[in-house]
Amino acid sequence: MNSMNILVAAALFCAPASAQSLQVIYCEIPASPKSVVPGALETTTGLPEATNFRALEDLFVSPDGSRWMIKARTQQGSDEENIMLLGSGLSGTMFAQEGQPVPGGVSGELVDFFGSGVGRFDSTNRFAYSLRARGGLSSTFQKVVVWNGTSSTITTQMGDLYTGLQDIPANPSGDETVGNSIGSIHLLDDGRVGAQDSTIGNISTTRRPAIFYDRAMFHQADVTSVTDLAGTGSITIDGVSANTFYSSPDGAHWVAIMDIDTTTSSNNSLVYDGRVVVQNNVLIPSTAITCGSIFASDIAADGRWYARGRDNSSTAASAPDWAVHQGVLIAKTGDPIGSSGLNFGDTFYAFSVNANGDWAIACNTNDANAGTNDVLVVNGEIVAREGDPVDVDGNGLFDDNAFLGRGVNTNACFQANDVALTDNGRVYFFATLRDGANADLGSNPSFGTPDVMIAIDLGPSCGASVSYCTAGTSTNGCVATISASGTASASAASGFTLQITNVEGQKSGLIFYSLTGAHSAPWGTGTSFLCVKSPTQRTGAQLTGGTLDACDGALTLDWNTFRDTHPSSLGSPFAGGEHVWAQGWYRDPPASKTTNLSNAIEFLVCP
Repeated sequence: MNSMNILVAAALFCAPASAQSLQVIYCEIPASPKSVVPGALETTTGLPEATNFRALEDLFVSPDGSRWMIKARTQQGSDEENIMLLGSGLSGTMFAQEGQPVPGGVSGELVDFFGSGVGRFDSTNRFAYSLRARGGLSSTFQKVVVWNGTSSTITTQMGDLYTGLQDIPANPSGDETVGNSIGSIHLLDDGRVGAQDSTIGNISTTRRPAIFYDRAMFHQADVTSVTDLAGTGSITIDGVSANTFYSSPDGAHWVAIMDIDTTTSSNNSLVYDGRVVVQNNVLIPSTAITCGSIFASDIAADGRWYARGRDNSSTAASAPDWAVHQGVLIAKTGDPIGSSGLNFGDTFYAFSVNANGDWAIACNTNDANAGTNDVLVVNGEIVAREGDPVDVDGNGLFDDNAFLGRGVNTNACFQANDVALTDNGRVYFFATLRDGANADLGSNPSFGTPDVMIAIDLGPSCGASVSYCTAGTSTNGCVATISASGTASASAASGFTLQITNVEGQKSGLIFYSLTGAHSAPWGTGTSFLCVKSPTQRTGAQLTGGTLDACDGALTLDWNTFRDTHPSSLGSPFAGGEHVWAQGWYRDPPASKTTNLSNAIEFLVCP
């Protein structure tokens, strides 16, 4: 069920954080380069403008884990501050920004702000989201935008007609229109866009909200029904909570938090594929927990649902919390957290599940020390903890006087619902930072919480490999891509091949590796990134073969053979359990630095 070797993860991350484990992508510390907003533009000229982060607000990661999108705020002022950034690995850049032309919009339309939900990727990393425009027609300012990886198209805007809705008998049906606050935007692989609208125009308020695929009604308040929790009858829905309707990319499964018509005092329910699976004031199936509230839910790329909430014993923070995945209780308040000696506390901040069934929970614990009682748990093991030192500048040292947590240590260390666990063992999350004197390390002037975006690489299991980072594009348009086959071994003399394809033909190149971690630093002024940290070990130079000025060259290395025949190479002698980060380098004379780089790969050496 789990793709990650949890014993390895526990060994790496249950101890105090290492400088490589908590990798800072962005922060709000004014003096830190990590607080500079990449790609921010000035409204009037459209030219780059230096600015810092004011806030980090929402996070979503693509189904394959290779892309992420965040919403944030800059220090540029109220007409420019809202921004979305698209990234991969440990770096990103501006994707859309307030004050800039609406992507795919008409002349004069500028972005005003983005929807409250960050949007969703499909399986091919296309992306859909919503925004509000200014400068154009007020009757069409709410828009849904789909980005295909290259260009953007507005697929829906305020005033467009819906189909399939039913108004009350006294009103005509068929004239209902898109409202001014459409949400739950998500893109399916077949190109359809799912959405929820609580502001439908030309309809009785008793017949909204509704959820849609491409503006065709899927479920509607007081019109459609779902199967009850027992699976024996149907219940008419009263409504759908905003930003809770999402589908698997293939469109085969969906989930939403709905109000249903029952005689109970509170009727919020989690509905999956048209059937209630969790209902307020009713026992959660296969548990002894009576649901009191559903705080958050979502659906993994494999179509399985997950949710977190609180029992019905109290509305106070001290009431027990729970997390359930596809009907299985993952954790509840009071359960032990692996071998840490701690128990899950009374507040779960975030819950994420990947397509492999691996899970992550950010929560508090029963630790009596309020300065260390918030933790991030993956598959039962603590991988980050309030009070952990943070290597903000990424130099491999804890010399930044920065720690996870808040100056007032009773405030939450982790941000609500901003944890994402990828299938290849990387965790992205938003947390907070303080210094050693318990002062928040936030923006100046201060705004909200002192946010930081962090990635943790839990790493692949023994013999497995994970690609990451962004390959450069060569002079002839080649994007060199690294892959691995076989098993990396500390004892075998062969059998683990690193191969880089799509390389410039008839050029010299080599493969190099590191033992100190992933990196993401610009390689000159071109499109390549140095993706491994120093020190590095070069392997032998080789000719890429192929055709001059074509992309049919390749670099190949049996890493086991290199290790076996170079006993003084970096890391030797290997024993097994070591993480290795590798990347390809090749000549490209017209390019910046006269060279280019592939993406990178991480693998774990077996004994």
